[in-house]
Amino acid sequence: MPSTEGLDYPRAASWSSSTVAEIMRDKLGKQLFRRFLFESLAEENMLFVDQIDAIRKFEGDALKTAVQDLLDKYDMYINISSSAKAKLVEISTGTNVDRKNLELAYKEVYKLLENDQFPRFRRSELYLNFLERLLPRTYAEKWASSFDALLGNQVGRHHFREFLFSIHAEENLRFWEAIIDSFDALLGNQVGRHHFREFLFSIHAEENLRFWEAIIEFRNTKNRSHAMTNMARSIHDQFLKEGCTNEVFLPFGLRQNLIKRIKDKDVDLTLFDEATKHVEQVLKNDPYVRFLASNNYKNLLAKLIK
Repeated sequence: MPSTEGLDYPRAASWSSSTVAEIMRDKLGKQLFRRFLFESLAEENMLFVDQIDAIRKFEGDALKTAVQDLLDKYDMYINISSSAKAKLVEISTGTNVDRKNLELAYKEVYKLLENDQFPRFRRSELYLNFLERLLPRTYAEKWASSFDALLGNQVGRHHFREFLFSIHAEENLRFWEAIIDSFDALLGNQVGRHHFREFLFSIHAEENLRFWEAIIEFRNTKNRSHAMTNMARSIHDQFLKEGCTNEVFLPFGLRQNLIKRIKDKDVDLTLFDEATKHVEQVLKNDPYVRFLASNNYKNLLAKLIK
């Protein structure tokens, strides 16, 4: 685990809304991300990208030798297409020693980091615990007077989630997060979503990971697009469909309006506005108050620095 010396909470929290390129330029951020990849048995992806960056300046025999070394180290561990590998082989065998032949393999592995492993890192137990080590007590004290401050803080939401799970009320928060995270403008500068319950303790929780990937995709889909409609259906099926495991209970009229709009493909950024307000109010009226009085919150405050 990287040291927190010389690092403040805002800088570490910003990693959750950064890009792979940005965290790779931050020495401590890169160290923590690499640690996550190591624990996820995927460290070779970062090392592969780093090594290609290092050999881009090579030419001729130096490039040929460097690419052969790259293949010797990572061929068994890196998941790239046959065409990407073929281009690397062209360099290593001297068939076509052109630096452009590095690009396809680089892009494929970098895309894997960007679209899969980095999003999982930002919601991981490792990152969350690292943030908690840096969290000023004053941040947590603000949660007592501001529900938005609690939900807008990754560590706060994690502890609130644990409390909700203990009283079997987690589904409302999960629904609120899934919808509200579709609207980047509403999130402002929050440090990002945290992991779902225990599934990120393991990288093998594929079903839940696919759900999170769908939410990320929904957040980035074009307004009123076919993809957005599909994402809306997915959220409905997961949280609103009668009898589903994580059903969230909404007023009858609101539920019917949502179902009708989705059925009519009247899907835009306003679709879940009223549902979001309702679920947020449900959370404020009971679980939030109980959380502030709980040992979860008190224990967190006790271990945070002033």
